[in-house]
Amino acid sequence: MNAPDPNALDPVERGMRTVAIGSLLAGFVGVGVAALRPHSLWLDELYSVTAASSGIGELFGFLLRYDVHPPLYSLVLHLWTAVLGSSEVTARSLSAVMAVGGALLLLRLLGRGLGVTWMATAAGVVVVAASPLFLRYGGEARSFALVFLFTTVALIGWLGTGEELRSRRLLLVGAVGMGLTHYFAWILALLLLATAGWGRRDGLPRLPRAAAVALISAWPILHVAAGSLGTRTGGRFWIAVDGVLGTLTAAGAPLLPGLGAWTGWGLLGAVAGSLLLFRPSAADEVP
Repeated sequence: MNAPDPNALDPVERGMRTVAIGSLLAGFVGVGVAALRPHSLWLDELYSVTAASSGIGELFGFLLRYDVHPPLYSLVLHLWTAVLGSSEVTARSLSAVMAVGGALLLLRLLGRGLGVTWMATAAGVVVVAASPLFLRYGGEARSFALVFLFTTVALIGWLGTGEELRSRRLLLVGAVGMGLTHYFAWILALLLLATAGWGRRDGLPRLPRAAAVALISAWPILHVAAGSLGTRTGGRFWIAVDGVLGTLTAAGAPLLPGLGAWTGWGLLGAVAGSLLLFRPSAADEVP
């Protein structure tokens, strides 16, 4: 008789792997439907496509004078539409590709990088793939899917889940991409760069850390020099917030629509707890 394979997954783990992969596939289908159905661009998408349709010089001048975020997404969309055209479907397909790529990297991060069990991996992937935010913004011609992709890359590097030099490179690439795509992601990129390697001797060296901070800070400096935020928004910031509590409520509401913001945050807390409670073993890693 053949000896049992010590690395074989038990039935529960096989079921959790099926849930994780099935959830990803369902999320990909949802993103694809959102991106490929030929409905008209709405205001923010139209802004993205109009800016990206300009020449490079005109594009950067426009973004400096009138936009409120860094230029990387508009530049990538400019190159994408130059090759594939600027229809609704092709403009949105860029975000769909980025969202799918980010979700696959998330699966890689949870399973092989952090080595958590398939049960915890499935919980994390289900939250992402079923999120209305993922399904909506993964199919819109806006910058959020690109932010998601770069953030996942940066987290893989920040957590140091692989070889040291490779982890540093991933963190730098992800953080720079985040900082050049969206200002909210720019704040998170600075935090990741500032805290990289805490408690480890193999932390990010000062020179590449400083170079990354300087690179992602260049555009904000140019932005301020070209005019204030109030000038670009007619004197009003375009997102109304009511302090920290109001911000958390607004951010948590879309996680589980109809069930309340704090239910959504509770679900995220449960997922985070599962990552801590389910200890990894060699058989739990994503093959």
